[in-house]
Formats: sequence, C-alpha cells, structure tokens
Amino acid sequence: MVRYVIHTILIFYSLQVFAQRKVTFNNQIKENSIYKTTTLTNIKGNFQINADKAILDQMRTMGVESVMKMNQKTNTVLISTTYSRNKSGKIPAILYYPKMVSNLQMSATSVDTGNLLDGIKIYGTYATENQFKLDSIKGKKLTKQIHTLLTASLKQTQNHITFPKKPLGIGDSFKNNIPMSVPASPSAPMDINVIVVYTLKSILGKSAFFSVNQSISMNTNQEGLAIKASGKGQGVLEYDLVKESPKKYTSEMPIKMQISTPDDTKMNVEMNTKTSHYITISRRR
Repeated sequence: MVRYVIHTILIFYSLQVFAQRKVTFNNQIKENSIYKTTTLTNIKGNFQINADKAILDQMRTMGVESVMKMNQKTNTVLISTTYSRNKSGKIPAILYYPKMVSNLQMSATSVDTGNLLDGIKIYGTYATENQFKLDSIKGKKLTKQIHTLLTASLKQTQNHITFPKKPLGIGDSFKNNIPMSVPASPSAPMDINVIVVYTLKSILGKSAFFSVNQSISMNTNQEGLAIKASGKGQGVLEYDLVKESPKKYTSEMPIKMQISTPDDTKMNVEMNTKTSHYITISRRR
C-alpha cells in the first residue's frame, strides 16, 4: 500500500532573469499531434516498524525485517495521439503506454516489473485546457483493477497545471490546489491534497522557466489503517512558448508517512522522490 500511495502523488529552483515581458500562458491540446511524455522516477525510502515483540518475530518468519530500505526506479512513456476536431468541436485522442519498466530493491530483494499496460489503449476526447473525457479502455491485458486505476489516474493528471488567464511577468506567481482521490481499496479511496505554487523566473528564447514549490498532505483511514503523510518539495518547469506546452519538469519531494494499525503497530516511512518529465510534440502524419 505504501508504494502505491507514493506512486499516485503527482510531484512537481530559481533561475536567472533573462527578460522582462509579460506572457499569457496556455496549456491547450492541439489537434493532429503526437504528444510523447517520458517520465523517470527514482524513489528512495527507509521503513521502520515499531510493534510488539511477538508481532516482530512473526514478521521475521515471513522475511520482513523491522527496518528496511527501498530503492525503486521507473521509466514510463505515454503516447497521446490527437485527431481532427469532430462536429462537437472536441479533439479525439488515443493514449497508450509503449514503455513501462520498473525495478524495486527492497533490502536484499530485487524485483523487475514489465509493462502491465502493454497493448492497452485509452480512447477519449479533449475539450479545453487539457480536459480529457474518457470514452473507453480496451486491451487483452485489461482487468477490472487496471481499468479502475487508469480511470482514476486520468482524472487526477489530465489538467495538473492551470495557468491564470492574465499575462504573467517575471516574478509573478500562481497557485494550483489539486485534490486527489486514490483508489487504494474497494471500500474507500485515499484523499490527498496537493498545493503547487509556480513562479515565473525567466524567459530565454523560446522557453519560459518557472520555479515550483509543492506541498502534500494526507490524513485518512483505510480498513483499520490510520495513514498520515506530509511533504514539501521543489522543482523547475520549462514551458515551450511556441508549442504552448510544458516541455520539461524536474522535481524532488521528501515525504514522511506514518501508518498505524489497531494493534498499535506503527510503520514510519521517510521517502525521497526525484522525478523528471520530458514532453515532445510532433505533427501527426
């Protein structure tokens, strides 16, 4: 459960000022285009379990130590192909993941995971400001669980940057509040609140650079588990002024989490997540 919560957290320094002008920023999906998003993630964590000796002894018999280290590296590629506007003025799109590989090292154990979404395609339409409406999900590997996770993921990430309508100048900031609902269990989702502040630091050539400050908080109960988490991180967003889209996004987010059970077992987790997003846009032939 801990790994899944950390994965659902979407995470977002200062640069020298090169120009002094105001720019209106958009985040509009364009028709007949191919959007390729490559995401590299590295999560390092320390787990410490505090419990009654009898419980700890039982855990050891199952190969679970009271103190563990984790290192996970993930490489994901998402392709979104858009087509000509339909009669309703919306842009049809097909999304799929041609690459999704992950390596998890937990203490002395190493696990490689292949592409669980191989062959799965997501069909829908874009309206305005990246608002994606899901029509259907198809694929031989599609399961009910994958369908639920993909549906929730699309709702959380379709418009994670909302730019203000007014022009921005160097030093101007804007804030996005991003409530997230993660389907961690069939009974109830995990509610996570993310606050992101973007500050325009510089404009150089065809790119604008924003410093990003993000905070995250969670306080929830899941089937007898009391879960609290908080963190503050920083990052840099590069925005392509010509293509009117984010181009590169790097961030680092330290997170502290505590999970408590009814038998007074506590798991304290300290994790640091480094993420890089690279977005390229080309015309569909």
